[in-house]
Amino acid sequence: MWIALVVGFAVASGLIAHRVLLSPAGRVILPDARAPWIMAVEPFSNMNRQWGRREAPAVVFEREFLLERVPPDARLEVRAFGSFAVRVNDVAIEFDSDSDFDSDSDTEVDDDEKRRWQRMQSAAVAHALRVGGNRIEVVVRNRRGPALLSLALSSVEGSAEFTEVASGPDFTARIAARPREPAVPAWDVRRHPAAVWLPKPATAVVAHGGLLVLASLVGAALGFGLSRRAAGRPDRHWSVLALGGGALFWLALLIAKFPVLPLSQGFDAKAHLEYVGMIAQGRLPLATDGWSTYHPPLYYAAVAATGAIGDAIDGARGGTVGSVARRLPGWLAGLGLVLASGWLARLLYPGRVGVCAAAIGFAALLPVNVYIAASIGNEGLSAWLAAISVVGGCALWLTSPIRARDLVLISCALGLALLTKYTAWIAVGVVGTFVLLRIATDAAGDARARGRQTLLFVVPASVVSGWYYVRNLVEFGRPLVPNWDLPGATRTWWTAPGFHTPDYYTSFGRVLVEPYYAAFESLWDGLYSTFWGDGLLSGAPGLQDLQVRWDLEWMAIVYWAALPLTGLLLVGGVAWFRDLLREPDPGRRSALALPLVYLASLLFAIVYATTSLPFAGQGRASYGLSAVPVLAVGFARGVRAVDDSVAGKSRTAVRVALGAIVCVSAVAVVMAFLG
Repeated sequence: MWIALVVGFAVASGLIAHRVLLSPAGRVILPDARAPWIMAVEPFSNMNRQWGRREAPAVVFEREFLLERVPPDARLEVRAFGSFAVRVNDVAIEFDSDSDFDSDSDTEVDDDEKRRWQRMQSAAVAHALRVGGNRIEVVVRNRRGPALLSLALSSVEGSAEFTEVASGPDFTARIAARPREPAVPAWDVRRHPAAVWLPKPATAVVAHGGLLVLASLVGAALGFGLSRRAAGRPDRHWSVLALGGGALFWLALLIAKFPVLPLSQGFDAKAHLEYVGMIAQGRLPLATDGWSTYHPPLYYAAVAATGAIGDAIDGARGGTVGSVARRLPGWLAGLGLVLASGWLARLLYPGRVGVCAAAIGFAALLPVNVYIAASIGNEGLSAWLAAISVVGGCALWLTSPIRARDLVLISCALGLALLTKYTAWIAVGVVGTFVLLRIATDAAGDARARGRQTLLFVVPASVVSGWYYVRNLVEFGRPLVPNWDLPGATRTWWTAPGFHTPDYYTSFGRVLVEPYYAAFESLWDGLYSTFWGDGLLSGAPGLQDLQVRWDLEWMAIVYWAALPLTGLLLVGGVAWFRDLLREPDPGRRSALALPLVYLASLLFAIVYATTSLPFAGQGRASYGLSAVPVLAVGFARGVRAVDDSVAGKSRTAVRVALGAIVCVSAVAVVMAFLG
């Protein structure tokens, strides 16, 4: 297990290092004191850029400098995030490598996909220099992000190298026909302007301090009572109680909130609704027919069906029942994740009192699960189907002999997930590997039986979803057609910041001060803010687009209340891994390993994606929604580990503290979504 962990970490680190340092698809710039990266000043905007345009705007960087003499061997080194052209004193400079930018061309296309933009390109420029005043002009065009420049003009004197000119604040930059302004260091960590006006945790805690104190006292009393009476009730009673409480919350969400929520609330919800409309008209669109039509169609077909039933009940389109009905697939998927959490806890930790109940309660009140379930979008359904396959894969390792029915059901879940969203391929890779290993190591079967079992696992998923990927292959020449790589010169786009720096990956804490839009500050702020709350406000680019009906003051409180819960999650992860190392039974060991490997794979995929898709909305927790059962069991295992670590009066004190923490968090979540 330790060897596998080290190898997995090494492979993941190597892939990220390759993407950042060598791959043209990488979008992470590294600090360079000799030739700093600079950019033009731009007003903050979270809107899509470049979509529908063939050409990117030209950004002109200029610098004037004086030379007392012209060095005979001066060289200019340039690298640019985008295509570029350089003139020194109006002399066009030709570089030794592959820059093919023509500043006078009307058909210039960014060549980032072909060129390693991280590498310096060098040119001899002594012939263009003169004694006295000189001017460097660099024109950069970038269709996939902001135009960035790194430059150094150097000469060699004897054995020492001198940098005569370097990119920095002495350069000016102008975008298209705008006035020139001083260039600024390229930095991706920015504060969203709306964060100033949105509620802060500190002020929200003060405003609702009385109710929070009451909630903590009630929770402490419940924790004290549990310490006295918990052992007297079977574990299934606590699970039923947790499930009943969670179901009441979800039912209240459906009845009280769904009728007043705008259908356009959610990430790209309007585009998702357009897709639903196409399906309702009997048309299966291609990936190039709309903003969200690159997604597989299952979710949209389900929404079209439930919407049609709701409209029939209303008697016309646009009624309340039809609006709520269109959210039913997402709502049911969110509730399904709660059930899957209890199922996984029961499989992995049977007989551990309270683990199943804690997992159910965690998933039922987890903010990311709630707000995704309330939105129009395919993430919830895809997450539930992938989660079912993960739990089913665990069950397969705990069942002997292998049942054909289980293989078919797991395969169908994976096939349906693939027919909902591309991210399900991660589940296919992880769950598929564990299932095939289970088949290969089954002592009860011979070679013929293993071959039959392999077909039972592979064929259903291929039949369910294969036709869609074959259709893409026929139409576009490739099975996967994501919206960040659509065919056509006018279908390129990017959003802020458009690139990343190491600071984005190494900082955390802004979310605890200004939680909303904290995804612009760092990856970890973004994951935390979108896990414990609707940190990106369901995709609203700014306050003028805000549609959420949540109580944002109470949601701000959740971010502070969730700190100890996050600690319990981390404790649970360590305890779970320790259980894995100590488990003597190979079947149970594999069942314990599968969810952890899946969670690690999802986290790696999110981090890896941000290196080439450096958009603030890319580093959000909803992309890992299918790991909710894994996280729920991890939280429950953490609670149990803390509880088991003490005894006597200390255990009573710990349970009182846990009761207060959990009760405050639960009240804050309920008030945030139902208040």
